[in-house]
Amino acid sequence: MMSQLRFDVVFQGRLMDGHKPEDVADRLSRMFGLPLQTAENLIQSPRVVLKRGLTEEAAADYVNALRKAGMEVVLEPLLDQGLDAEVLPPPDAGRGGTGGGDDASAPDGKQEVLQRLPFSFHGSGAEYFRIWIVNLLLSILTLGIYSAWAKVRRRRYFYMNTHLDKKGFAYLADPVKILIGRIVVVAVFAVYSFTSSLNSFIAIGFAVLFLFFFPWIIVRSLAFNARNSSYRNIRFAFHGRVWGAAKAYILWPLAGILTLGLLWPFVVFQQHRFLIAGSSYGSTRFSFHAAVRDYYRMFLSLTLPLFIMLCVFAGILFVLYSMVKTIFIPGGMFFFSSLFIFLFMAFLYLFFMSWYAVKTTNIFYGAALLSGHGFEADLKVFEYMIILGVNTLLTVLTLGFFHPWAKVRIARYKADHMAFLAAGSLEHFLAGEEKRVASLGEEAADFMDFDFGV
Repeated sequence: MMSQLRFDVVFQGRLMDGHKPEDVADRLSRMFGLPLQTAENLIQSPRVVLKRGLTEEAAADYVNALRKAGMEVVLEPLLDQGLDAEVLPPPDAGRGGTGGGDDASAPDGKQEVLQRLPFSFHGSGAEYFRIWIVNLLLSILTLGIYSAWAKVRRRRYFYMNTHLDKKGFAYLADPVKILIGRIVVVAVFAVYSFTSSLNSFIAIGFAVLFLFFFPWIIVRSLAFNARNSSYRNIRFAFHGRVWGAAKAYILWPLAGILTLGLLWPFVVFQQHRFLIAGSSYGSTRFSFHAAVRDYYRMFLSLTLPLFIMLCVFAGILFVLYSMVKTIFIPGGMFFFSSLFIFLFMAFLYLFFMSWYAVKTTNIFYGAALLSGHGFEADLKVFEYMIILGVNTLLTVLTLGFFHPWAKVRIARYKADHMAFLAAGSLEHFLAGEEKRVASLGEEAADFMDFDFGV
């Protein structure tokens, strides 16, 4: 008779010899009904508890099935009833088999399912308009001093109306610290403006000095905003280093420019990795799971629509030229071609703005993993483009007064197309995180804990 000890099934980041990562991910996806992206993220994790608290017999079945799928897993006695959420959902019988001739089948058992928890946004344009107009008027009346409080009110509104699993986020920043950061920025800019008018060498020196301090400013601002953001009373944090920011936001972008954009996908990759890998939720660090090739593939996907649009542009311009030439409209060619070029450039700008926002958002959240839990974003370029175009047009026609509704429309669209992929019980993970954070105590506020508005 098997022992009544309980065991964890643990993956330590290694695959069985002779198995390719993409093949293993595909087998896991079909065996357990996981999204392929989640399976790919899983096998790139350095250590994950796949199943927790199994009997020896059930654990052995999982080990055999996972090894046939290509994962090197081990059993560990369960000494702590624990804080880690298990990752694998129960197998989907309809997707059984590992492919490639394997006849492995996943073990049975009553385990938690993979949950797709969508984000949602519950704000309204009319509600936010009241906050926005008060912020605008008070910022003008106080010569900008109130803008720090305006920023906090604005962020709190959008955070508390963004829900995950029926719970909102919170923004906890102190407006005074934001104001101090802005005063420092204004003072530095004033000194720069005054001294640069006296001596151009001083201006160059200031520019070099600013470039030197810019990565530090980025890190401090990211740390400030992360530390003052929370979900379910657990704060986020940012642990990125200044040298990492210097590479991500100065050195690599410079290399991207010098290579005429050929390195730009790599630049975006480095920036995303810096942001995700440097962040944590409570005591749990986020991990970044994407490859450079994913970013090059994303940018290369733009070449076909760009080529089609340029061909359409050239064709319409040729037809327009022929028509105007035929009917002999004085000055017509210049007027119609100028109008068409303006409209086409506006469309092109709107398309690129939408394409970049959508694609980078989707790949950013798809690359983030939190202790085995993942994220999903499936924004669509043309849907986003229509919303952005209507927002821009109505904001111009209303002299800016449609701005609050525009912000709410964008926030709602993004929330409606994003989800948290909870591997195991979200409540279990949150309860464990609360215990860990409580045991560590509240982190002391750092010196120079200000927001510099970057």
